[in-house]
Amino acid sequence: MPNRKSKVVALHPRAWSATAGEAASPRATRVHTHASARLRLARRATDIPWLALDDRQVGDDPYADLAHFRDLFERSPVGLLVMDLSGLVLRANATAQAMLQIQSARLVGTPLIAHCTAGTKSLFAEHLCLLAAGSELEYCEIDLIGATGSPRPICLATLNAGDGAEGPLRTALFDVSGLHEMETGLALAASVVEHTSEAVIVTDAERRIIALNPAFTQITGYAAREVLGQLPTVFQPDLGNNELEHRIMTALRERGHWQGEVRSRHKSGKPYVGWISVSEIRDDSGDVAHYVCMLSDMTPQEEAKTQLFQLAYFDSLTGLPNRANFLDQLSRALIDAKQDKRLLGVLYLDLDHFKDVNDTMGHSVGDRLLQFVAKELKESVRQTDVVARLGGDELAILFHDLKRPQAAGQIATNILNRFEETPFHVDGREIYASVSIGIALYPRDAQDSQSLIDCADAAMYSAKSAGRNGFRFHSTALGQSYRNGHAQESDLRGALDRNELSLLYQPQVSLRTFQILGCETFLCWNRPGKGPVELEASLPLARKTECIVECERWAFDALISQVEDSKRLIASALTYSIDVSSLHLRPAHFERLATRLAETADELRSALELEIREADLLDCPSRTLDALQRMRDLGIPLMLDQMGLGPTFLRQLKKLPFRRVKLDRSLILDLETNSESETVVAAIIALAHTCGLAVIADGVETAGQMEILRSHGCDQAQGALFSPAVPIETLEGLLAQALPPLSEECGDPKAQVPVGRVATLMRRLAQACLPKRVTPCLDSERTQRNKLGN
Repeated sequence: MPNRKSKVVALHPRAWSATAGEAASPRATRVHTHASARLRLARRATDIPWLALDDRQVGDDPYADLAHFRDLFERSPVGLLVMDLSGLVLRANATAQAMLQIQSARLVGTPLIAHCTAGTKSLFAEHLCLLAAGSELEYCEIDLIGATGSPRPICLATLNAGDGAEGPLRTALFDVSGLHEMETGLALAASVVEHTSEAVIVTDAERRIIALNPAFTQITGYAAREVLGQLPTVFQPDLGNNELEHRIMTALRERGHWQGEVRSRHKSGKPYVGWISVSEIRDDSGDVAHYVCMLSDMTPQEEAKTQLFQLAYFDSLTGLPNRANFLDQLSRALIDAKQDKRLLGVLYLDLDHFKDVNDTMGHSVGDRLLQFVAKELKESVRQTDVVARLGGDELAILFHDLKRPQAAGQIATNILNRFEETPFHVDGREIYASVSIGIALYPRDAQDSQSLIDCADAAMYSAKSAGRNGFRFHSTALGQSYRNGHAQESDLRGALDRNELSLLYQPQVSLRTFQILGCETFLCWNRPGKGPVELEASLPLARKTECIVECERWAFDALISQVEDSKRLIASALTYSIDVSSLHLRPAHFERLATRLAETADELRSALELEIREADLLDCPSRTLDALQRMRDLGIPLMLDQMGLGPTFLRQLKKLPFRRVKLDRSLILDLETNSESETVVAAIIALAHTCGLAVIADGVETAGQMEILRSHGCDQAQGALFSPAVPIETLEGLLAQALPPLSEECGDPKAQVPVGRVATLMRRLAQACLPKRVTPCLDSERTQRNKLGN
């Protein structure tokens, strides 16, 4: 008669050491019954003399022997029953009564099957049939219901003693509920080991593998049969085994545990990065019995880390180091150069007529031209030299060790000659690229990285002014540079005295409701006969002169005054963003700015927003951060400008006190034609939103660009699609025309405008934003931007 199947799981190391696909062991965890263990437990009942006792086994004093065995029956720690062949209980000892929580009066004289659960009554009936058929000893597991009403698993060992005075069946009862808990725990442990994504390796005291789980094969490619009985270092060929073993064993002796990162190879030869944790297991005597090793595959995390590093420190278009990477390498090179007293050179390169290529042939061709130039530059220098893209069409080269200053000039000449001899092929045409190069040398021209770049940049502008496709040393053009700088400062100071500066305002539109929420303020120079032109457009080097600080002070005062004098602007509750140069954030000038803003009314101060360019964060990071924190304490909102053009501060973006970030217009220009630009824009928007920052796009010119930005969740936009930069009077009229109809169309000002109504709203916005009196401003802005091509 079959016994009831057990649920106990035995977790033998070799039972889960096989991997998928091995015929010898198809499952990593083998489940088998503990019937044999229970049988051994039950067979101990045969050691109890009473089970075989009948009236013929008495000695010389049968009454004394009988009393002895009766006492043994009653005091036995094992539950004992006497039954007839029908299973009727004739006698039960105290242990059996306590085990079942049934009094003797209820138990004795009743069939035991009456106390079985419905699911085990058939098992007990089969058990009795085997005994009635002549079997001398049978085992069975059933569930008995006690006084509490809850079933309890009981293992029975029943001896058929033949014709006895009290009945033929002697039964020992064993409570196996503890075994059920144990088998549940073992089954859970086996399932965890089998299904965990980490490889689990068990070794003996000699560190030879005796068991492992399926994840081991998934990570390393080695099947269990290939490594069982071998040392774990069999799957770490990239490490020196002796060194690894020494480190592990030293840590295990000292702490009983070791963990660390290892670089190894899959069986196929593909490298992977693993994190290993090794612990020792000691027996009761304190000796090491086993070692358990957990191996995690860290390759996906390493790949993600590499991708993040690539995004943060390399240009996505050319693959060259970006500005942050270049400045970092330049700073370290300067330290080495100072220690070794070596000559170090920086070449600053700018492509000539690059804007003409973009405008006439498209931005995709411009991107390919940049890639071509980057490739040619890398092949023109040594592997130890650093070629980087600083932004736009500006590149730089770092030479670590120059023998003499003239060597930098020879390198620049070789670069110019290479571009003259190597054409760029596009659509069957040949284009010969040219560059203007500025050269600065350490220690002759500057002592720190940023100053060295500034000197090379100034020399590059000198080369461009001299006719392009050439190079200039900073020292050679130094006198002219000083004269140019002085002339610029004189012109700007004269403009201040002659009241030739003015402000223009470019509306910033919500891409959710198409309402005008704010505007960017541009500082313009009204040169006689030329009209208002952005200061940077007329003097590209203006931001590098001290005079820009005075101009920006004028801009702050003018902005505050104009807003305070306009009831409509105050009622509109707009945000007014204004650019601040890195020079203005230096301690010498910052205190005056902070005092001026602190004196401004709270309502207006909170409406001002300072734009800080991303590249300026590298000029003086500690000073800039202190100034930004001070501004935030004053309640001044801050915006990170030109994001995506300079280095991206991924690690600091969450910590910096910005409220918004502005996508640089260079990322928007080819948004409809360049999928890579769209990917970068989407990534920046997602990153900013993750950090709790709103995103505004600059330079939106087409409805297609706007729709792409909307699809990626960009919050606001500005550009020619909505409105050019306009004077304060035009802005007031613009608000009067634009806001009422847009509010009526949108309904709830916070509601998302449906896609189907975007075209209608855009037409109404265009009608409001581009009246006849604004058209000349738009034409003027486009004309000036075309002049800025280089």
